[in-house]
Amino acid sequence: MAIYSLHVGNVSRASGSSSCASLSYITAERVRDERLGVTYNGFSRRERVIESHTLLPEGAHERLRDAEALFNGVEAVERAANARTAKKIMVALPREFTPEQRREVVERFIGSQLNARGYAATYAIHEDGGGNNPHAHILIPNRQLDADGWARVKSRKEYKLDEAGQRIPLIDKATGMQKLDKRNRKQWQRVSVTTNPLDERETLQSLRTSWASECNRLLPERLHVSEKSLKARGIEAAPTIHEGYAARGMEARGGVSERMGLNRLIRRVNALIDKLREQVRGVAGELQSLLNETRRHGREPEPERRGEPERTAARDQTGARGTQELPGRADTARLQQPSEPQRAAGGDNLHDGTGQPDAAEQLAAIRGLRQQTERSLKEGHPLWLQGIRGERGANGQQERNAAQEDARRAERQQREADERAQAIERERAKTVRRPEPEIHRSRGLSR
Repeated sequence: MAIYSLHVGNVSRASGSSSCASLSYITAERVRDERLGVTYNGFSRRERVIESHTLLPEGAHERLRDAEALFNGVEAVERAANARTAKKIMVALPREFTPEQRREVVERFIGSQLNARGYAATYAIHEDGGGNNPHAHILIPNRQLDADGWARVKSRKEYKLDEAGQRIPLIDKATGMQKLDKRNRKQWQRVSVTTNPLDERETLQSLRTSWASECNRLLPERLHVSEKSLKARGIEAAPTIHEGYAARGMEARGGVSERMGLNRLIRRVNALIDKLREQVRGVAGELQSLLNETRRHGREPEPERRGEPERTAARDQTGARGTQELPGRADTARLQQPSEPQRAAGGDNLHDGTGQPDAAEQLAAIRGLRQQTERSLKEGHPLWLQGIRGERGANGQQERNAAQEDARRAERQQREADERAQAIERERAKTVRRPEPEIHRSRGLSR
């Protein structure tokens, strides 16, 4: 199924990066960096590059359509030793797209979000060599282009002002006095004001939203993607983590990846919670049917439901237990048993004195299960979440042993969860509503 992924990063000289080296990496072509006098040979990735192209904003010089000339140009313009010469964007391409659709969605995205803002961009579409994991790398010079060439500045300095709109003096910590320059002129605090839209938060959000919109334009509605998190979309599910090609390669070689093992566990827990939630919805439907049937026979539920104090106490205990430990099979079975007032009223399992299925206990148990699962993922598997072990550590044998033990633990947890779900199904299957006694109207006797 289609997935959403968009990552934005910087090519910075402070970290030893070069935009020409990044260009050679994404295009797998020979590129010479004129500033450094170094030639890059494509990093041996030619089999993964499907195609690459350069797109220019309106009015830019046509000679810059040569990607090597484009990025050597921005390297020459940037003079600072710690300059950020380019931005790099990586986007995941839905596997459902044809090669023509991949090219179309990437070029529409670049045209609307980058070329329209005055930026040139070179993109390359990659696969993993086996036709899987399609994605695109987009490399953008960190300066805008116009008819006169490169934009002159990316940021400027302005005086920092106080609440009254006055300049704030620059104080010398040693003397406590305002600093002076070599000509004895007073110094004032300044702030850097960016004129580069790619450095603004609003632009980043626009990039994320636009990529989802461009993909959804070509995807069927059932496969639509979103840049929003599960929480922002109101979906109650634990999110999976990024696996990466190293983890998939490890399992392809017969090993066990902690990242992929964690994702399998998260998917199983989400499936179990969805199943329990569906059961609660079924109980709610039965409740509504019983209430409707009661009204049709001219009987209204009692104003005060019998067994309410017992159910309230059980619900409080269940909520407290949900924040301490996972409900076991005994807890699950106890949720299925009627209280003493219910038995006295002739109620069956999961029904109170009015014949109403009590779904509150099961709902509380589900919430407790979710809370405990999330806490277990954070506390019980900290190495998985923090990536301390990783797939490339020095102690390979210890990591494999630990990964296998974690996988066995996940399997045991899954078996216990499956047994609890089966226990709920067996108890619900036994639930048979007793028929109400038929009153003989002439003699007032029960049959």
